Formats: sequence, C-alpha cells, structure tokens
Amino acid sequence: MKRVAAFAALAATMTVIVACGSDEKRLGADEFIKQANAVCDAGRTAIDAVAAEMFASGEQPTAEQLTTFGNETVVP
Repeated sequence: MKRVAAFAALAATMTVIVACGSDEKRLGADEFIKQANAVCDAGRTAIDAVAAEMFASGEQPTAEQLTTFGNETVVP
C-alpha cells in the first residue's frame, strides 16, 4: 500500500513539473549575445552621460564624487 501511495505522489509531482514547463523558445547563442550586447551598450551610454555631466569641469574628481558616482550610477 505504501508503494502505491509513493508511486501516486511521484506521478502527481512529475505531472506538475512537466505542466509547469515553459513554452518559450530558447534563444540561440547569436541572439543571446546580440541582446546582451544591447543591454551593455545601453548601460554604458547611461553611465557615460552621467560621467560627462558630473565631471564636466575637467578637474580631478574628489573621493566623495567618485564614491557618489560609483554608488549611484555604476553599481545600479
């Protein structure tokens, strides 16, 4: 009797796992790289824009300015 219950529980669990599978098509390597590069390019553009504004004076930035830039722009 315990074997039947264990088998039924296993069958139910497997049914749930299979039913929860994704129907989404997986990205190929080329498409994944293309999308990843687009994300990186957008981030780099945003960081460069903030850097150009924060350090427009051309003077050596202070430690506080660099910390603020890192914590509020680069890290997020």
